[in-house]
Amino acid sequence: MVYTLKLEGKKYAYDTASGAVVALPSLPFKMVEALEPPIEPVCPTSLRYELAKYDFSDVEAAYDTILEYAESGLLYKEDDGVIRIMTDGEYACPSERIATELLTKAFSTGSASVSFEAIGEGADKTLTLAQGIAKSLGKEVA
Repeated sequence: MVYTLKLEGKKYAYDTASGAVVALPSLPFKMVEALEPPIEPVCPTSLRYELAKYDFSDVEAAYDTILEYAESGLLYKEDDGVIRIMTDGEYACPSERIATELLTKAFSTGSASVSFEAIGEGADKTLTLAQGIAKSLGKEVA
């Protein structure tokens, strides 16, 4: 599942299956909010109509960016039921506050038990954070 977040003057897309948190400019961010998998190789006509106030080439370039993220497995990765978040690397969550917001969104849906995996250095700290978020929502991290 892909969630979006506006916080601290930036826009983010978070894919729970890959664990990637991607900072996005405004136009690609609007696209991520509007798209549902599977991601088509060509920008859907309905999305072009929604974004008609933008220059056609800007829409195409922004869609190509989203498509690259999807093809590389960072966004719109097939869901396997495990909620992940990267703790280091280029697509790591940039702060604990952002991680809290994103994991709260991700944990708010589904059953009472949440499968969670933190990826990278600092994973233990993020796991502890995730357990606290789950507990505050009446859930348990499995």
